Amino acid sequence: MFCPKTGKFVRAEDEKQMDVALKLKGEGGESFWIYVKGPSTQAFTDLMKRTLGKPVEAVKLAAQVDSGPIRERLLARRVNRERDS
Repeated sequence: MFCPKTGKFVRAEDEKQMDVALKLKGEGGESFWIYVKGPSTQAFTDLMKRTLGKPVEAVKLAAQVDSGPIRERLLARRVNRERDS
């Protein structure tokens, strides 16, 4: 059973507990939602993905860079600085 006031699920172990909850509602007491099965984690996850959007899956990228020309320019500048100093 789910109690909207408290936001908590309470497992009704037998029919007597359900009867008590239904009688309270009939007398103007608290309202309850009665479920036959317990909450499904998989269904909750699916609803959250639909509502908030599916999480972005990680994408692995691989690239090779030829650093030869850049490295040569850096070394040339270093040599020029040492020579000028």
